[in-house]
Amino acid sequence: MDLQNNTDIPNGFAKTSRILGFLAVGTGLASAILPFFAPLPLMFGMLSLVFGIVSKKQVGHFQNYAITGMVCSGVTLSFLFIVATFLILFFNTAGGQQIIAEYIEQYNKMLEAYNEFYGY
Repeated sequence: MDLQNNTDIPNGFAKTSRILGFLAVGTGLASAILPFFAPLPLMFGMLSLVFGIVSKKQVGHFQNYAITGMVCSGVTLSFLFIVATFLILFFNTAGGQQIIAEYIEQYNKMLEAYNEFYGY
């Protein structure tokens, strides 16, 4: 690595973009199993894109670290968008409405049993 040419040394924004991109992928996969993780990949993905763009403005070109983070973030955000669209479309069908109604019925039964047990 030539120390005279500082464009080969990745800056902090590029490294941060890559780390946040990897975190976006990891939490994105976790949110497919555990939906309460969903805000994390959105946050990590958007921040990774921002840090990648800031890195380009500082150095004048995209570094490999920033490109990696931005690609990981883009793939994760696209995946989350597709899953959210699928779920919205599914729950607007008759089958989805039936699943929601059954869930609410089970919740109410559980709430009644809880209130009966504790005397509320």
